[in-house]
Amino acid sequence: MAIPSLENRLTKFISLWTLGLTLSLLGLPLPLQADALALNQAHRAVWKIQLKREAVDRLDGNYVGTTFAVEMDSSGETNHFITNAHILYEFFGMGASRSDIVLSQKGHRKTLGIRQIVALSGTYDLALIRTTESVTDYVTLADTFSTQKEHSIIGYPGGSFNRLRQTEKSMYQDSLSFMFSIDQMSGIKGLSGAPVLNRYGEVVGVNHSVSDNMIYGVKLEHVAGIVDNGITCSQSFSLESCVREDTARVKELARHRNNEVAQFQIGRHDPYIKTNLEMQNTMLVRSAHAGFPSAKYTLAVRYYNGDRNFRRDRRRAFREFRETARKPFNYVFAQDFTAVLYAWGTGTPQNWENSAYWFERAARQGHAPAQYDLASLLKIGLGIPKDEERAMHLVEKAADQGHEQARNFLGRP
Repeated sequence: MAIPSLENRLTKFISLWTLGLTLSLLGLPLPLQADALALNQAHRAVWKIQLKREAVDRLDGNYVGTTFAVEMDSSGETNHFITNAHILYEFFGMGASRSDIVLSQKGHRKTLGIRQIVALSGTYDLALIRTTESVTDYVTLADTFSTQKEHSIIGYPGGSFNRLRQTEKSMYQDSLSFMFSIDQMSGIKGLSGAPVLNRYGEVVGVNHSVSDNMIYGVKLEHVAGIVDNGITCSQSFSLESCVREDTARVKELARHRNNEVAQFQIGRHDPYIKTNLEMQNTMLVRSAHAGFPSAKYTLAVRYYNGDRNFRRDRRRAFREFRETARKPFNYVFAQDFTAVLYAWGTGTPQNWENSAYWFERAARQGHAPAQYDLASLLKIGLGIPKDEERAMHLVEKAADQGHEQARNFLGRP
């Protein structure tokens, strides 16, 4: 579930230092026996999910994501995999069927097909699938979720296997997701569906999107829910039937049960949940008024841009951003956006002290663009006491997390 970002974040460039205040806006073979894996071996349970080569040729396109094997407590079977619902939605949108989808793994010649779509939830962006063959390695779900700074994400960003690590202990949470910073900003397309693991190699969530260097993970309670008693597709051997059944369920939850997450899924304009624009906007406003932070942020973006039948209102957009930036939401992208609007004097009088304050708040959550922008202010003492040593430290942190301009400034490739 991609979080909306404003285009052309750099349209107003303020040159304050050599670094520049860019003010970017948002944006080993094992024995053949099934066994739960520790963190250093958890990659054995992680597979790439995509279309078969002949399907790619026929449909003239592909979509690559990540999936991972889990043990089903009720059956002891090891041919069940978890991934994101939106990956299956993408395949459906391309005209693919269940038999067109294949799972592959680095170092394995054998591929797996999908035998059954066991459960699908567009509301919580989760899918449980059953493959044509069992596997020998799997990961288990954690009993509880802890916010310690020891999480990893293992998947196939850019189609290549990689492990990404959490960089800051600070972590945002809402009713759907948690969010924290990772050590990479580019080349991470394809990480959807990847497991978020604790230091023991147990699953604490499922990555469903990445923006800047921040990952969104579906919370453990929803992952456990779909494994233990997920909504079974009545026609589980048909991708089309499962998707259509699930989209109807999302609408039901949004309209008649006031589920703020389902309302957001409709309101953000999911292309596979067919509703008219008026209904989408109504659902977005309802979710935002219910206090769902992603909906509040998206609504602020709508007002800022004046798009999708929302009248452009920069003052209201600023108020929405600032409210979502504050406690109890602490939404990092809203904090960064609020800082930029204070710097520009857009929707509010220009105030460099407030701009520095909100860059600081976002930087503490590990947001690399905010760290870079805060460094610019610290370097010249604008809105915050001058501190060149700390400025350089922040530039290095941003560079370590893949921030391109910070890396260029430090001369890193």
